[in-house]
Amino acid sequence: MIKKFLIIFLLIPVFLNAEYKIAANYLSIDFYPEYSAMGESPGVALSGISAFGINPAALALIKKFEFSAMHNIWINNITNEKISLGKSFDFGNVGIEISYINFGNLKKIDIDENYLPVLTAEDTFMDSFIFNFSFAQKIKDFSFGLKPKLIYERLGENISTYFAFDFGVILENFIFNNLNTGFSFLNVSKEFDGFSLPLNFKGALAYTIYDKKDVLLIIGAGIDYLIKEKDMKASFGLQYTLFKNIFLRGGFILDKDFKSNLTAGCGIKNENFIINYSYEVVYDIGGVNKISINLYTDLIKEKEDIKEKSGENIFENLIKSAEYYYNDKQYSKAIKYFEYLNLIYWKELEEMDTKSKSLFYQKLGICYYNTGEKSRARQYFERALFYDKNNEILKYWADLLK
Repeated sequence: MIKKFLIIFLLIPVFLNAEYKIAANYLSIDFYPEYSAMGESPGVALSGISAFGINPAALALIKKFEFSAMHNIWINNITNEKISLGKSFDFGNVGIEISYINFGNLKKIDIDENYLPVLTAEDTFMDSFIFNFSFAQKIKDFSFGLKPKLIYERLGENISTYFAFDFGVILENFIFNNLNTGFSFLNVSKEFDGFSLPLNFKGALAYTIYDKKDVLLIIGAGIDYLIKEKDMKASFGLQYTLFKNIFLRGGFILDKDFKSNLTAGCGIKNENFIINYSYEVVYDIGGVNKISINLYTDLIKEKEDIKEKSGENIFENLIKSAEYYYNDKQYSKAIKYFEYLNLIYWKELEEMDTKSKSLFYQKLGICYYNTGEKSRARQYFERALFYDKNNEILKYWADLLK
């Protein structure tokens, strides 16, 4: 009975239309387990390659490179495989995502003389590929992203292609520190023969609590609105970090008819590698299992090069190490320390006086200039000039590198 329900749900638009065009409802299940475990929608305000399927702006918040791959066992063994890659460049962040959904052999649906769907004895194989390319950019605390997509669908011998795009924004430190808000529109496309892709609006708030530099707890809430169907859901979710390398996640989804379903999952981290799992009970239909891996690179891999002297403040020790390599004209090594400070200890940098901050970014600009990366050098000279607007030397270098 469940199998018949799913076939009708997914394929009625096909067989009620002579040209075999459908609304591709399966686009609504193509999300990674990290955020499925939290009720999905809270992920709209969070970051990383795994969230950019929910909000393309999440891609803007990756630091260097991230990779994710997912295996999703949906109801009745419908499977969803997905890989995503994101890379940071000077001009912005770029992402590529490929998703494959296999519906297996399904009983074909025909229409009778009353234009009602009826099952036939004929088997039909159905699958779909979804290709995405995304660009995202971050400007201070504001991030935006755009993701065009191509959907290539096979239903037996019939092939259909659809074009759509997703776009979204994320605003960090909204109202107060560590509170993010995000909004996204998914599957924006033109109508075809009275049908369209599931146009989806998502919005969320997410608050992060830190234990020193590590994420301890994320609490989020969001809405999910299918515009054409006028169907809305609210979701609430959280993630708790246990022992710094185990993530426990849970969520709660409530639809407009006050039907609810629970979500849960976990993640295990080992250095730059994370395994994630989620389980979702889809009302009275059944359960959905998802598992993924996530690989990412830190700005600095050579952790052994960062030596912490006992009894000294780590931030001060890193400053000394950066200064040592800078004064010794080992600019590539100096960049590693300066950028590590810029990434991890940004709060301590913000607490420095303006002259010290200007000097910090000036030295970083000089390092990049001497390693041949003039565009990065110009960026840091301009940042140094922001904190010391009357510095004629900085003005000269900023103008010279334009």
